[in-house]
Amino acid sequence: MEKKEMEKTNPKISVIVPVYNVERYLPRCIDSILAQTFTDFELLLIDDGSKDSSGEICDEYASKDSRVRVFHKENGGVSSARNLGLDNARGEWIAFCDSDDWVDKSYLYNYVEQIDDLTELVIQSFWTDREDDASENKVELPTLSMEDNFRLVQWLEDYPNVHNGFLWHRLFKRSIVERQHTRFAVGVSFAEDGLFFFQYLKDSHHFKVTSKLGYHYVIHSGSLTSCGAKISVHTHAQVLRGFVGALQDMDVPQACRGDFANFIRRYAWRLLESWILSRACKSREEKEECLRLVDGICNDCKLYDVHCVSMTLRCLAAICKMEPGTVQRVLLRSVLLIRKYEQKIKRHL
Repeated sequence: MEKKEMEKTNPKISVIVPVYNVERYLPRCIDSILAQTFTDFELLLIDDGSKDSSGEICDEYASKDSRVRVFHKENGGVSSARNLGLDNARGEWIAFCDSDDWVDKSYLYNYVEQIDDLTELVIQSFWTDREDDASENKVELPTLSMEDNFRLVQWLEDYPNVHNGFLWHRLFKRSIVERQHTRFAVGVSFAEDGLFFFQYLKDSHHFKVTSKLGYHYVIHSGSLTSCGAKISVHTHAQVLRGFVGALQDMDVPQACRGDFANFIRRYAWRLLESWILSRACKSREEKEECLRLVDGICNDCKLYDVHCVSMTLRCLAAICKMEPGTVQRVLLRSVLLIRKYEQKIKRHL
């Protein structure tokens, strides 16, 4: 009898929602989760020191539904909030939801119907909702299975409108999270989700992807991802090094190591362009520091050794090795502009 009672306290899925000053969106998010057709779940609301009524809203829902558990903490950022959720999760599986997003009633069932004895990660399709024009777009993934973590990383990177940092349309196995003690980097509020994902994949090999849609990712005009200039260049560099290190630590078969090493270089260079090099061209004050960081990352991670990549990327690698000066600055601007239009053309092909 005692064992059966214990089993009831361990739901199939723990849904973790970090909460901070989102009183405008929070009821929609919570209501959509509680309306699931699959009901064997717990909802962990982590109030990260909200200054508005978000904390009170969480408590109100907990008083009405036993599946809701609320944790109040001092403000420490989204990583520390998610970590508190992981520390207290009791489910066999873990899902993350952002408090300003919402989900379809089939969201959790889309995950559960993909689970078998080998499954270690489930990814479902999603909508992107733009708040400024109220538009809704489907990002519909194919239904498939995959067994190599390094191939999954490459597939996600190449698939349109998806990247490795999206956690909110993925289901994680808690036993793997705990075995590795995978946690979010506290103090990092930029791309911390990508770091978590890569670390999780180190010990995961059986993945399911479904074309069914269940998550509404809401894009706000003032969201953190649209304010990259506010993130320090050193934070960008720290995260980039973490990405490269996690990818290089993956256990890749000997026959695939060369191709995957080239993928890592291409991936790292794309982030260098977006996060640091473009900033060096825009900010005269940060230019020298940006280029110093680029050179350090390239040397430490062997990124100058670029093979099987476009001519513009090779040019960028060569330009970064030049002595800082007006010529280097002009060349950087020119090549970054060319690559920007190259990428736009590729997206429309």
